[in-house]
Amino acid sequence: MIFEILCLDKAEQVKSRTVKTFLYALMANDNLFEKPMMDVGKGEITDSQKKLQLNINQFPTDKMLTGERYSVAFTISVKCDQTKTIDMFRVDLVDYIKAIGFSNVRILLDEVSAKFAASLYPKVYSLENQVRTFMINFFLKNLGTNWTKLAMSGDTLEKIKKRKHNDKIFIANNRIDSDVALIDFDELGRILYNENSILSSKKTDNVAILIEKISLATDLNALKSEVLEGNFYKYFKDCFTQKDFQSKWYELYYYRNKLAHNGSFSQEEIDTCTAICDSISAIIDTAYEKLDTFKLSTSDQEALMAAVNEFASETLQDSFHGSSLYSTITEDILLEELQNAQNKLPFVGLRHFVVEWLGKQGYDFDASFTLINYLEDKGIVKLTKVDNPYGDYQTTKISIA
Repeated sequence: MIFEILCLDKAEQVKSRTVKTFLYALMANDNLFEKPMMDVGKGEITDSQKKLQLNINQFPTDKMLTGERYSVAFTISVKCDQTKTIDMFRVDLVDYIKAIGFSNVRILLDEVSAKFAASLYPKVYSLENQVRTFMINFFLKNLGTNWTKLAMSGDTLEKIKKRKHNDKIFIANNRIDSDVALIDFDELGRILYNENSILSSKKTDNVAILIEKISLATDLNALKSEVLEGNFYKYFKDCFTQKDFQSKWYELYYYRNKLAHNGSFSQEEIDTCTAICDSISAIIDTAYEKLDTFKLSTSDQEALMAAVNEFASETLQDSFHGSSLYSTITEDILLEELQNAQNKLPFVGLRHFVVEWLGKQGYDFDASFTLINYLEDKGIVKLTKVDNPYGDYQTTKISIA
């Protein structure tokens, strides 16, 4: 491996003005070498104990247009195949170069960091995909196809739209949905460690609903948990908040940025970052283990409906074209319309009921689907897979339970 730097003394503080005197200046530092041998003709120092070779070349400054044209400058190239040795040596070398007066030091080649970064990148890449996959599984399974409206800020969604041409293989030509694939790394983690407040911030404060909960409750502790937290909040608190996910993600974000911007790495940083990756991966694995048994509580579902209705209302207010102006539907109206549909139609398909029957009356599709799913969980309506009387494939039938 090679580590190469350019050092320049524009303040004329360095006493060594030639390769020969600079070699002696380096040789004088006992912390750098153990068994050094110098070859002035080659501008070289070799250390048989550390198994490294250092070469110095004068760097021409007489053609510089700005700054001190006749400043002294050198390039120093260090070659060593022992990772631990050159990892520590390069830091000690730069510190010493600065100490003897070189005010301008630049890295030209750092194969040490390149090796470290190459070993680290697959771990970070794999972990990032693991987190994205978890998000798709959790949110799609529990919040549905429009989960991004609930889990992502408007700014994040807007950024995703602007990045659609970043991937010319799958996304630019609409081969895949890009909502998760194009989330920035920092925003990706923020969705998870802020999730405990997404639905809790939408919790209904309707007194009538609260009174109904109290009157039906048989377990006061369960009631308190249901009203104040809900399963959604508890899931993210147990799986992420209490395991310090946020601070770990922040720290990983630092290393991920270094990878993206060709930053320098040490063995200590690689060890630290690897440990963080392993820890976050374990957090995701644990969250997966609890995913199969997770179910939105009634409080969560009510909060979700409130959020969906809020988005529908915002869409209604933002539309000025006179078309596709949809409003949200209430439980009473939906059940009344479903009863009417059952009386008039021999068969009521779910999609037909939402899109054709309710949609043509001006009711928002998402809000209607969300309310129907909620009513099914409460046992008020029934959804069943049946043979389609109008087609070759099975369809979903909706009826009052």
